[in-house]
Amino acid sequence: MDQIDMTPEDIIKILKDKDFENALKFVQIGSLLNCKPAIRYATAHKTWKCVYSKRKPKRVLFTIECNENKWSIKANLFHINQYKEFVESCSNNIKHGIKSAYDCKMCSSRCKGGAQFTMDDQQFMKCIGCCFYFRNMPDEDWNCVRSLIEMESNY
Repeated sequence: MDQIDMTPEDIIKILKDKDFENALKFVQIGSLLNCKPAIRYATAHKTWKCVYSKRKPKRVLFTIECNENKWSIKANLFHINQYKEFVESCSNNIKHGIKSAYDCKMCSSRCKGGAQFTMDDQQFMKCIGCCFYFRNMPDEDWNCVRSLIEMESNY
């Protein structure tokens, strides 16, 4: 099957049981949020990627990345301060994923700057290009990540 003919469901079929179920919920949230999916295979990492983009305003909202052994969500959470109360209620696992993301270093002339936010009374500026990666989490945390993506889609 050619990449162009593949659907998001096709790329996550390589995942096993619970991982497939959780990834499918992200495929569904992408559809619910009226995102446009774009599928590609990253040969260097041997990973399938499905990028979900909002049409208005045009921007990437999140990406599903997977291969036979692992999967992750790369979330573009640029407006964290707008829903920081919810972030504060998330698990330490989620907060750690957000705090440990790459710091913004204005990497190129096209860089729009990082995601600036306050968490636990500390200021952060995280690289929006590298985004926030989430992987190997319990169901409750995956539910939280989906909620974060839904909230982000409103801005």
